[in-house]
Amino acid sequence: MADYLDDACAAHYAALKNYLKSASIEFTETPYLVRGLDYYTRTTFEFVSDALGSQNAFAAGGRYDNLVEQFHGRSVPAVGFAAGIERMLLLSAYENSIAELDAFIIHTGGKTLEKAVSIAASLREQGISTDLDPASKGFKSQFKRAERENARYCVIIGENELANNSAGLKNQKTGEQTDVLFEQLADRLV
Repeated sequence: MADYLDDACAAHYAALKNYLKSASIEFTETPYLVRGLDYYTRTTFEFVSDALGSQNAFAAGGRYDNLVEQFHGRSVPAVGFAAGIERMLLLSAYENSIAELDAFIIHTGGKTLEKAVSIAASLREQGISTDLDPASKGFKSQFKRAERENARYCVIIGENELANNSAGLKNQKTGEQTDVLFEQLADRLV
């Protein structure tokens, strides 16, 4: 099917795969994966886990950008999924609960988002709990989300930081902020 995408869908598909790769999220392209409902557009997906044995899918869904409009609403980009509660409960037995987030990455979108996704993946691989909001909503809302998630530090990446290969590192408890080179972030967050 990928050979028959129009230009807009091909660009969307390429960008999606780029973000997944930047975040070091393993994925397998399955040209025969379909959802049973005709309102899906562009991407469909399944989340799978080796912890579940042969019935390894625990959530599945896709994009349905035209669904609201079909019911006489305004055009709204959307994504949705269904998850098996029993399978999610099984998975929770394998996960550690995180009472405090180590780092929340704040970005300005575009290239800074790409760098944020890459840094988040790297920090997670090193055992540092990290989150970010992929929608560029401005610093204020991202700082509020960091507070809600009880983040110990905020990692701030703007255009200047990107140009200097560094990030602002703000201690959320003391308010102290310093500049740290990207490659030294993990050492400072341990």
